[in-house]
Amino acid sequence: MSGEAFYKPHVRVMGGCGDCNAVQEMREAEPGVWVLEVRHDPTCPTYRRIVARRNGVA
Repeated sequence: MSGEAFYKPHVRVMGGCGDCNAVQEMREAEPGVWVLEVRHDPTCPTYRRIVARRNGVA
């Protein structure tokens, strides 16, 4: 069974972070490659830590 059987386009699922009202969304990064993104609130402390680490701050 392929992933197509489980995926419904344009569906948002609430959750994914214990610190904010994040949502999870699927997107196709390239044909046949799907990515699950967790979209945090801009004020989320977890999101701020992730961004700081990526920027070499923490």
